[in-house]
Amino acid sequence: IYAGGDTSSTNFPTVKPFQPLNKGNFDATIAKFSPDGVPVYSTYLGGSNTDKAKGVKVDATGNAYVVGYTSSNAFPTITPLQAMRAGSADVFLAKFNPATGGTGSLLYSTYLGGTEDDMGAGIALGSGGNVYLTGYTRSAAYPTVAPFQATLGGGTCSAHPCFDMFLTQIDLSSNTVVFSTYLGGTNEDEGLGVAVDSTGAIYAAGYARSTNFP
Repeated sequence: IYAGGDTSSTNFPTVKPFQPLNKGNFDATIAKFSPDGVPVYSTYLGGSNTDKAKGVKVDATGNAYVVGYTSSNAFPTITPLQAMRAGSADVFLAKFNPATGGTGSLLYSTYLGGTEDDMGAGIALGSGGNVYLTGYTRSAAYPTVAPFQATLGGGTCSAHPCFDMFLTQIDLSSNTVVFSTYLGGTNEDEGLGVAVDSTGAIYAAGYARSTNFP
């Protein structure tokens, strides 16, 4: 069993952690349990502000892929696609090998986002090292590649840009964005879950407040 979440506790139980201490307001947490419920790996993940894990998937070799969001400047990154936080909060994607344990258990970690709020919520794994993410973005400069919708569709909501759902495909074998698009209308739209089939077709679910959602 693999679980991701967040904690403000300084005594969250850790086992062979990558990061043994809480560094911020909230840190993301990633844990692995044996089938009989014994924790075999558990770690904090974060910087000096708020970091939350929202989704986790596991590949055939036991590596855990985690998506969430971070508002920390010093979020731990390894061979990042985007090395620095661009907005008030950015999506993060991290890959762990719990079997390694310790500081070597974090294999990959990156920021992803534009100059406003970007929050990851759903994650899926495809073939050939491809990872699929969804969530929401308020950023007019969220990274897009071959997009269905090239620009942020939202207007202004409570003095901030309304957010759009995003769908992003990252090939970790080459550390590149393969496909990335906004999806939304003039109000607020968010992706919460994503899956991919054997043909590479992407399925996403969430909610839309826009009356003109595509």
